[in-house]
Amino acid sequence: MAIQKSHRIPALNPLRFIPVNWSRGTGINTYPFDKGFAHQQIRTFHEDMRFYHQKVAGSDKISIYVDSLAGGIRFYIVDTKGVVVHTLGSPSTPFVVPTNLDPDFGLPYTTYGYSFYGTDVSLADGEYHILIEHLYGGGWGDAENKYHISERIDYCEDGHEDTMLIQYSHNFNEFDVLFRSPLVEAGCKPFFFRAEMILDKPEHGSSDTVWEDQLNIIQQEQSIPFNTYPLIVGGGGGVPVWVTDKINRILSCNEVYIDNIRMRKNTGASWSYERVKGWPLHVGSITLREIDLSRNYVDSNLAESDADRRYVSGYSDAYV
Repeated sequence: MAIQKSHRIPALNPLRFIPVNWSRGTGINTYPFDKGFAHQQIRTFHEDMRFYHQKVAGSDKISIYVDSLAGGIRFYIVDTKGVVVHTLGSPSTPFVVPTNLDPDFGLPYTTYGYSFYGTDVSLADGEYHILIEHLYGGGWGDAENKYHISERIDYCEDGHEDTMLIQYSHNFNEFDVLFRSPLVEAGCKPFFFRAEMILDKPEHGSSDTVWEDQLNIIQQEQSIPFNTYPLIVGGGGGVPVWVTDKINRILSCNEVYIDNIRMRKNTGASWSYERVKGWPLHVGSITLREIDLSRNYVDSNLAESDADRRYVSGYSDAYV
């Protein structure tokens, strides 16, 4: 009987993965939009055949979450030529939830997870991919095995300028991720995602409860101040569509911190984009609201560190 092969890599993973097609000489496939690497979606008529590399710093946790019917999973770090430079350790203890079913065969997935920092494996600064091997057959390279490879990573232990870090999680099992499972609670949470973006200068507002008395005087029952911030993604050259798509999905989670500031989408907020004809990347923006209202009140003791100075100023690192 044929081996039943099925695997799911949720879009909320911090890394974007695509299937590897070993029949091609490079070991990397070319698919229509949303299937291949971002640089493979750039057409010859575009003005610049620019590669986009996902940014990862030494302080960024790299988490991988996979559902699979395979008998096991292995994770590797490979260079840009597909050569394995590091075999990662065994995944966290996998588990099976009977209701987490593969849509084609109706079989329960086994869920695997792995988290690490580049410093854990003494990763040198450079460009890499993360490779996932689904073990349907024997060892490495078995014809029955299936593989997924991430977009190219630009790893720099000291960090990347003009980027911000999103940390995110969720209080419910949604979006094909079992957020409340022991595997995610102990290892993957919170997920980390870094990209070229800024929180622009805040706009101030308040939520007011008022009424008008008999003398036509406005009486105020309650007023709650808040700040909204335009989140601008891709300034300085743009990002591929998959980056804004991933951030849009992240913003559907109920625990989102951008450079340690807790944020949510503002009421009625929607994305707007700037695109230049012939340019393969774009800039996206959406309005966010700061959630932690205590940051509106300044205590002098909070202004002693760079992180707290950012909270007091209300701006991102770019403005401090």
